[in-house]
Amino acid sequence: MCLKSIDLASKNYGSDIARKIIQRLYEIQAANSLNDLNRLPPTRCHRLKGNKKFTSQNMISKLSIINFAKSIGIHPCMIVGRLQHDEYIGYNQYTELIPKIS
Repeated sequence: MCLKSIDLASKNYGSDIARKIIQRLYEIQAANSLNDLNRLPPTRCHRLKGNKKFTSQNMISKLSIINFAKSIGIHPCMIVGRLQHDEYIGYNQYTELIPKIS
């Protein structure tokens, strides 16, 4: 995790949420399998809010998801999953950004 990403996460989400995001990214990186990820406790983060321009239905696009994920140093599937979970998009939208597991 680079310092720029840590600073950016703190600026965008506050230090508490940024700490949770960074901790989860380290946990994902350290996992040996998907079963390891299933054992992780929930982070208890609030609904996605903050950048209203990004989360308005008219501004969400494949390119905006990719660019936003790149700007904070995570995979686009994490953004898609969060947007789906918080009901900003449907579970059938942007699935091409989620890697297939075989």
